[in-house]
Amino acid sequence: MLYSNDVLNGMKQLRQRFRDEGIGLLRLQAPDLLENILQMTIRSRDEETRALATTVLNECGMQINPEILERLTKPVKPPRVPRLYRGQPVRSSAEEQEKPAPLTIPSERVYRGQKTG
Repeated sequence: MLYSNDVLNGMKQLRQRFRDEGIGLLRLQAPDLLENILQMTIRSRDEETRALATTVLNECGMQINPEILERLTKPVKPPRVPRLYRGQPVRSSAEEQEKPAPLTIPSERVYRGQKTG
């Protein structure tokens, strides 16, 4: 199929964006190129990539199902990444509230066999 320069430039940008996101390699010579773009766009988490892909697909004349179009335009929540301090996960304030109460030290202590205090 023949594409205009604008569409080819958009596809090249999509190939780079998909590679950067780690989604996969978009081959421009593949016979099912438009379907591959649609599948990779659904897996993408970047809003700009999704917008560019919908523009490219619309310029190619591909009709997108309204349900899929809604999924593409809906904002994606970024995955929760645990905070780290010196390589150890740091608890958030919500996790600290669930923490059990600290152990209380009895008032009577034993030191060298003798009771104190």
